[in-house]
Amino acid sequence: MISLTVYRQAHCISDAILILRSGNLSVLPSINMKRVSMSLDQNDIAKLARLARINVAESDTAELSQRIGDILNMVDAMQAVDTTNVVPMANPHDATQRLRADEVNEINQREHFQKIAPQTADGLYLVPQVIE
Repeated sequence: MISLTVYRQAHCISDAILILRSGNLSVLPSINMKRVSMSLDQNDIAKLARLARINVAESDTAELSQRIGDILNMVDAMQAVDTTNVVPMANPHDATQRLRADEVNEINQREHFQKIAPQTADGLYLVPQVIE
Protein backbone atom coordinates (compact mmCIF):
# COMPACT_ATOMS: atom_id res chain seq x y z
CA MET A 1 0.00 0.00 0.00
CA ILE A 2 2.87 2.38 0.72
CA SER A 3 4.39 1.87 -2.74
CA LEU A 4 1.04 2.61 -4.41
CA THR A 5 0.64 5.80 -2.38
CA VAL A 6 4.18 6.86 -3.24
CA TYR A 7 3.66 6.20 -6.93
CA ARG A 8 0.37 8.13 -7.06
CA GLN A 9 1.66 11.19 -5.21
CA ALA A 10 5.21 11.43 -6.52
CA HIS A 11 5.82 13.57 -9.59
CA CYS A 12 8.05 11.00 -11.25
CA ILE A 13 9.48 7.57 -10.58
CA SER A 14 12.80 8.94 -9.32
CA ASP A 15 10.87 10.92 -6.67
CA ALA A 16 9.10 7.73 -5.63
CA ILE A 17 12.45 5.91 -5.29
CA LEU A 18 13.86 8.78 -3.19
CA ILE A 19 10.80 8.64 -0.92
CA LEU A 20 11.05 4.86 -0.58
CA ARG A 21 14.74 5.17 0.26
CA SER A 22 14.19 7.80 2.92
CA GLY A 23 11.15 6.09 4.38
CA ASN A 24 9.79 9.58 5.06
CA LEU A 25 6.27 9.55 3.63
CA SER A 26 5.46 12.95 5.17
CA VAL A 27 7.20 14.69 2.23
CA LEU A 28 4.63 13.38 -0.27
CA PRO A 29 2.22 16.36 -0.40
CA SER A 30 4.96 18.98 -0.82
CA ILE A 31 7.40 17.13 -3.05
CA ASN A 32 9.40 19.39 -5.38
CA MET A 33 12.77 17.79 -6.08
CA LYS A 34 15.19 18.26 -8.94
CA ARG A 35 15.21 15.31 -11.34
CA VAL A 36 18.39 13.31 -10.96
CA SER A 37 19.85 10.25 -12.61
CA MET A 38 18.76 7.34 -10.47
CA SER A 39 20.77 4.33 -9.50
CA LEU A 40 19.54 1.65 -7.17
CA ASP A 41 21.65 -0.12 -4.58
CA GLN A 42 21.17 -3.63 -3.19
CA ASN A 43 18.87 -2.38 -0.42
CA ASP A 44 16.58 -0.73 -2.97
CA ILE A 45 16.47 -3.92 -5.06
CA ALA A 46 15.69 -5.99 -1.96
CA LYS A 47 12.89 -3.59 -0.95
CA LEU A 48 11.39 -3.58 -4.47
CA ALA A 49 11.60 -7.39 -4.64
CA ARG A 50 9.83 -7.66 -1.29
CA LEU A 51 7.09 -5.24 -2.39
CA ALA A 52 6.66 -7.13 -5.68
CA ARG A 53 6.70 -10.46 -3.85
CA ILE A 54 9.45 -11.89 -6.06
CA ASN A 55 12.66 -13.70 -5.17
CA VAL A 56 15.82 -12.03 -6.51
CA ALA A 57 19.16 -13.76 -6.06
CA GLU A 58 21.98 -11.59 -4.70
CA SER A 59 24.08 -12.46 -7.75
CA ASP A 60 21.44 -10.82 -9.98
CA THR A 61 21.10 -7.55 -8.06
CA ALA A 62 23.90 -5.68 -9.87
CA GLU A 63 22.49 -6.36 -13.34
CA LEU A 64 18.93 -5.75 -12.16
CA SER A 65 19.96 -2.47 -10.55
CA GLN A 66 21.54 -1.29 -13.82
CA ARG A 67 18.52 -2.31 -15.91
CA ILE A 68 15.98 -0.70 -13.58
CA GLY A 69 18.13 2.44 -13.42
CA ASP A 70 18.17 2.62 -17.22
CA ILE A 71 14.38 2.26 -17.32
CA LEU A 72 13.91 4.97 -14.68
CA ASN A 73 16.21 7.33 -16.59
CA MET A 74 14.27 6.67 -19.80
CA VAL A 75 10.94 7.33 -18.07
CA ASP A 76 12.25 10.58 -16.58
CA ALA A 77 13.50 11.65 -20.02
CA MET A 78 10.06 10.90 -21.49
CA GLN A 79 8.37 12.89 -18.72
CA ALA A 80 10.53 15.91 -19.58
CA VAL A 81 9.04 16.12 -23.10
CA ASP A 82 6.52 18.95 -23.56
CA THR A 83 3.25 17.38 -24.75
CA THR A 84 0.89 20.32 -24.18
CA ASN A 85 -0.06 20.68 -27.88
CA VAL A 86 -0.07 16.97 -28.71
CA VAL A 87 -3.47 15.46 -29.40
CA PRO A 88 -3.99 12.04 -27.76
CA MET A 89 -4.53 9.17 -30.16
CA ALA A 90 -5.82 5.63 -29.85
CA ASN A 91 -2.96 4.18 -31.90
CA PRO A 92 0.00 5.58 -33.85
CA HIS A 93 -1.22 4.42 -37.26
CA ASP A 94 -4.49 6.39 -37.59
CA ALA A 95 -6.18 3.04 -38.10
CA THR A 96 -9.81 2.31 -37.48
CA GLN A 97 -11.03 -0.99 -36.20
CA ARG A 98 -13.25 -2.95 -38.55
CA LEU A 99 -16.34 -4.00 -36.68
CA ARG A 100 -18.63 -6.83 -37.66
CA ALA A 101 -22.36 -6.35 -37.82
CA ASP A 102 -24.09 -7.05 -34.51
CA GLU A 103 -26.40 -9.83 -35.62
CA VAL A 104 -27.96 -12.68 -33.65
CA ASN A 105 -26.61 -15.96 -35.03
CA GLU A 106 -27.88 -18.42 -32.41
CA ILE A 107 -31.37 -19.51 -31.53
CA ASN A 108 -32.93 -18.57 -28.21
CA GLN A 109 -32.60 -21.56 -25.83
CA ARG A 110 -33.62 -19.78 -22.64
CA GLU A 111 -36.52 -22.13 -21.84
CA HIS A 112 -34.31 -25.20 -22.31
CA PHE A 113 -31.62 -23.81 -19.97
CA GLN A 114 -34.20 -22.69 -17.40
CA LYS A 115 -35.59 -26.26 -17.26
CA ILE A 116 -32.22 -27.81 -16.38
CA ALA A 117 -31.18 -25.09 -13.88
CA PRO A 118 -31.32 -26.06 -10.18
CA GLN A 119 -33.51 -23.08 -9.20
CA THR A 120 -35.31 -20.39 -11.23
CA ALA A 121 -37.98 -17.80 -10.57
CA ASP A 122 -39.63 -15.38 -13.01
CA GLY A 123 -37.13 -16.26 -15.74
CA LEU A 124 -34.10 -15.64 -13.48
CA TYR A 125 -31.52 -18.07 -12.12
CA LEU A 126 -31.49 -18.32 -8.33
CA VAL A 127 -28.15 -18.81 -6.58
CA PRO A 128 -27.28 -19.23 -2.90
CA GLN A 129 -26.55 -16.03 -1.00
CA VAL A 130 -22.81 -15.71 -0.41
CA ILE A 131 -22.63 -12.25 1.16
CA GLU A 132 -24.61 -11.37 4.26
